[in-house]
Amino acid sequence: MAVILGHIALRETRDGARSGHGMAVAGLVLGYVFVAPMIAFTVMVFFGSVVGAATPTP
Repeated sequence: MAVILGHIALRETRDGARSGHGMAVAGLVLGYVFVAPMIAFTVMVFFGSVVGAATPTP
């Protein structure tokens, strides 16, 4: 959600008519800092469960 709203705010503050361009950039950075590890974790859990399901147990 922060990434989407950050992009919207960045677009609205691009021309300089509104203030808050730095806050929009900060929101984008923080949004991506929190979203990227969650995506990586989800991918690792998915592939781990696929490998675990495909590995036969003795």
